Amino acid sequence: MKKISTCLLLLSVLSSGSICAQEKNLCKILCVSEKKECRKTADAKLQTDTHPFITESNSNSRNQSGQDMQARINSRQTQKNDSKNLRIEKYNACDSSYMQCVKLCAQENKKDAK
Repeated sequence: MKKISTCLLLLSVLSSGSICAQEKNLCKILCVSEKKECRKTADAKLQTDTHPFITESNSNSRNQSGQDMQARINSRQTQKNDSKNLRIEKYNACDSSYMQCVKLCAQENKKDAK
């Protein structure tokens, strides 16, 4: 809901033909706000999507072979790498959206300058 209201506010600012000099920065501020919200949403989604490492009880860990422990370590490392790559992917999507927003602001500022 917050994203929709921010988008509507941004659209109303962009569609208004007479934005004074002080309000020209409002567009970029809204873009920055949208980017922060996007990253917060991405972080929250990543936290709910990634499951905490499953740990076995200490008594069972003593009985595990070295090969089993190595497999668990490799699995954890793979999960960390996957999570990191997913975070980068989601952040890149946020950055892309931010750049589109800034371009729209620049276009509107050019229109208003004429």
